[in-house]
Amino acid sequence: MSVLDKLPFRKKKENPEGQDNVAYVSSNPNVPALVEDDESGDENPERGNWTGKLDFLLSCLGYAVGLGNLWRFPYLCFKNGGGAFLLPYCIMLLLCGVPLFALECCWGQFSSCGPIPAWRVMPLLKGAGYCAVMISFFVSIYYNVIITWVLFYLFSSFTSTLPWSNCNNYWNTDKCSQLNVVTGNWSDGTFSFPNGTSIDNDTYVTLTNKTLRTPSNEYFMERMLQVTDGMDDMGHINWELALCLLLGWIIVYLCILKGIKTSGRVVYFTATFPYLVLTILLIRGATLEGSLDGVKFYVIPDFSRLADYSVWGQAAVQIFYSLGPGWGGLLTFASYNRFHHNCLKDAVIVSVANSLTSVYAGFAIFCIIGFLSHHLGVPVEDVAASGPSLAFEAYPEAIARLPGAPFWSIIFFFMLITLGLDSQFGMMEGVISALVDEYPQYLRKWKIFFTLGLCVLCYFCGLVFITQGGIYMFTLIDNYVAGVGLLIVTFLECITMMWIYGWDNFSRDVEMMMGHKPNIIWRILWQFVTPTAILFVFFAYYLGWGDMEYNGYVYPPWAHSLGWISCLFPVVFLPMYAVMQFAFYTEGTVLERLKSLVRPAYNWGPSLDRFRALDSERYPPLGNGPDDVVTHPDDLSPKRQETYI
Repeated sequence: MSVLDKLPFRKKKENPEGQDNVAYVSSNPNVPALVEDDESGDENPERGNWTGKLDFLLSCLGYAVGLGNLWRFPYLCFKNGGGAFLLPYCIMLLLCGVPLFALECCWGQFSSCGPIPAWRVMPLLKGAGYCAVMISFFVSIYYNVIITWVLFYLFSSFTSTLPWSNCNNYWNTDKCSQLNVVTGNWSDGTFSFPNGTSIDNDTYVTLTNKTLRTPSNEYFMERMLQVTDGMDDMGHINWELALCLLLGWIIVYLCILKGIKTSGRVVYFTATFPYLVLTILLIRGATLEGSLDGVKFYVIPDFSRLADYSVWGQAAVQIFYSLGPGWGGLLTFASYNRFHHNCLKDAVIVSVANSLTSVYAGFAIFCIIGFLSHHLGVPVEDVAASGPSLAFEAYPEAIARLPGAPFWSIIFFFMLITLGLDSQFGMMEGVISALVDEYPQYLRKWKIFFTLGLCVLCYFCGLVFITQGGIYMFTLIDNYVAGVGLLIVTFLECITMMWIYGWDNFSRDVEMMMGHKPNIIWRILWQFVTPTAILFVFFAYYLGWGDMEYNGYVYPPWAHSLGWISCLFPVVFLPMYAVMQFAFYTEGTVLERLKSLVRPAYNWGPSLDRFRALDSERYPPLGNGPDDVVTHPDDLSPKRQETYI
């Protein structure tokens, strides 16, 4: 049965010409007849729609399943109680992750526009859209730096011997060692390691007076990053990384050149290839000696950790940042859906698949970590790491000890590229679509060149992260830029749609799209549970905030000030835009101005008149025909503006 069959319209007689399209007419004689969608072309020619039925699902899956699933979740799991961590993780998924994902999908699909014009639902808070766009813009700049590092490692893997497999290279220091001096046994003046290696007393004293570093650590720090002592000495730009960064942005640009028409095709590979590689790595890792020890450390539950509130906070933070609500990417992807697409079902599928991927990746990672632990003769907890340390130090160290190491290195880093690109597509598409939809008269016909200009700007802004001190700036911005802003944006989304715009209006909007209103469970989550969970994340995250350091370097106060500036700059758009709207774009008394800013704008709602006609009492037509698209107030004549204001 068609979705339109469920809507309150009576069906006309069959098309006399025998066509498959079915016409519907409302009981209101002023509403024009509607024709069921023909999926052979774009429903919205002005903006375009997803080409295939799986484009949206795979794009969201690729956007949600990123590097954090691979290098953050497994570490959090073993650090916070092993298998017991899955309990708070699943609870936070149900209470916070899935509801926010579904809310943004419904919102974006209904309005058919990016994260800035979507806030026409409440003009007073339109600055929240700018806040989300600025956060995505900042993160896109340094996120592509990770892809730069991966490209560097990928190119370095095309060799017979991996360059981080030994200490016999020009970049190695006297602290580089392939031996481990943490555990062993003394016998007759000789120190014996679990792997069978022995050293005498003089050598032992010399080694223990140093801070030893693995070959993979020195390759990452000394060869690729050429790191300085801190942010006081940023050094010069690494030209090799500058070329890799340029290549990274060229790849991104070519994949988003024509928006979803190109990225929607690319994700069929980039969203599925990581699962193939993870499966290969899992099978190979399971055959290695010591892999079972790594898996045990990963999954054996320690339920006593559940009494620590920080464990629940970290579970919520992981869900929050993994699924990606508040960035604008989800809302943008959903805006390219056909109006009657069942996005609620897709939201649940992607949310669950994302979490299962995190768990699945953990097994593949800890099989290798267990092997490395056994090979070095150290406990698993001394080998496991999070973030770049896992991807560029611990895992490469393990790969270097495998037979056929270059092959495993190539497929591992190629997988990281596909994981990173999907997330990068989502963030960049969120920025581009938001600005193009907000200023179509200036940007839409020049979208290809605007996208090129934005990528060039991001490239030059990203050069600061590939200086010799760039890793310190990277770590600082990564810790600060997205925290406060995303929590504020998602909290305002729930409050605006459920309490100011109202559940009744929102549920009727969903009914227009899908033929039925969301059930009571969605209402409880969106109105009460999810906003409360967001507040909990906020306090749990910042109560655990402490001094920052990287590789023994403690950040000075001025660096923290710079971090807070990057954190609060996007948030400034919220009050700034509200004041501008209040002072320059409204008239009357203070109360009259406030009332006009907290009710939906005249052009809020479906962008096509054919769908506005489904509830013409709330959404009068904007154009002169059933297919006219109005995306900006300037597209309306002054007379029509007066009519709808």
